[in-house]
Formats: sequence, C-alpha cells, structure tokens
Amino acid sequence: MSRRPASTRPALRDRLVPESVRSLTSTGVALVLGPLAVVLAVRPLGLDDGTAPVAAGLLVWVVLSGLYCVLTCVAFAGRRGPALERALVAAHPDGRGRVGTWLLGGGSAAWSVQFALMALLVGFVLAQGVAWAAVPAITVLGVAVIVVSWVTVLVSYSVHYARRDVAAGDGGFAFPGQGPRAFADYVYLAAGVSTTFSTADVTVLDTGTRRMVTTHAVVAFAFNAVIVALVVAVLVNA
Repeated sequence: MSRRPASTRPALRDRLVPESVRSLTSTGVALVLGPLAVVLAVRPLGLDDGTAPVAAGLLVWVVLSGLYCVLTCVAFAGRRGPALERALVAAHPDGRGRVGTWLLGGGSAAWSVQFALMALLVGFVLAQGVAWAAVPAITVLGVAVIVVSWVTVLVSYSVHYARRDVAAGDGGFAFPGQGPRAFADYVYLAAGVSTTFSTADVTVLDTGTRRMVTTHAVVAFAFNAVIVALVVAVLVNA
C-alpha cells in the first residue's frame, strides 16, 4: 500500500509569518466581531444609542491588537537560528507601496507608535470624565485598550529588533552566551526596554540600532508615565 505524498502546504504558523496576513486577519476579525458582540450585549452592558458605537470602537481595537499579538507569537515563537532568519525575511513589509503602507501601518515599529497613541487618547478621554466614560462597560473597555496596546508595543518591537539584528550584519545586538538567537531573546530585549528603558545585558553594536532602541525607550517612557497616571485618575474618579 503506497504512502500518501507529504503535504506541501505550509503550516499555519508559516502562513502567519507575512505581516500583511497578520494585520489584515486581525483587522477583518475585529471589524466583524467587535460591532456584533456589542449589538448582542447592548442591554447587559447598560449601553444606549450614544454609548454603543463607542463601546464597539473600543472592542474592535481590543480584538484587533490582542489577535495581532497572538498571531505574531504563533508565527515566531520557538523559532531560532536560520529558521527565525528566514521567517523574518519573509515577514518584511517592504514593497507594498503607499496604499499598502497606509492600510497595514508601515511595519512593526509603526504599529507600536499607533497603538501607543491610541492608548494615550483613550486614557486621556476617560480621565476627563466624559459622560459616556462613566458607563462601567466603557471604562473596562478603555482600560483593556490601554493594556493590550502596551502588550502590542512589546510584541511589535520584539519582531522589529529581530529584523534589525538579521539585517544589520555585524551590527545589531550582541547577546551573552552561545548558540543561535531565538525569538525569545528579542522578547526579553523588548521587555527590558519597555519596563526599565534599558537593554540590560544585551549590547547595542551600531548607531542605527541605538536610534531604534532610543525611539522605543521614548515611546515606552511616554506610554508608561502618562498612561499609568491617566489610569490612576480614572480609578480615583470612578
């Protein structure tokens, strides 16, 4: 009895490597699921005609950013060495043109800035005590936007650092220890910059990479300082 030929279809995680796939999938699911969930839960959430659209918009953002993080982790987690390098090259967003760049956000670093700005805007509006912000469901969704946006900044910069390290040749980063680089190494690096504004025991080897880390540190500082202050204001005024 003859064996079936091995399937040539790429695995799910390989199909999720291109950033366009992850971005468009997250956006499509969020645009369908967010409004639908709000429509089905208007009464239980205590929403009306004025607050339902706001809740739908916030939920879309939460689903979009959360799903984007999950898909990114599925695509890259566990990869190391040549396998990680091939995935990073395949994921690179170059060559999309102006329309593609506008639709997809311009890459991991651009996503990070956009999500940080969205979280800042939501936190500011909630802290101002706008009428619809007094609805408990809106407050919960607003805080959820801030949390998932912070996580998205971390995940996006993990990919961005990995791409930079592969493209920089002799530049990029120098990690302690031996063995091929794993995606977890770049998550560790991004988490360090996001929380302590430092690369810890990782050495930055060239000016371009230092510029990238500086941008991340500035985004992280603004995000952490301002957003935490706004969340405290929301909780105090609630």
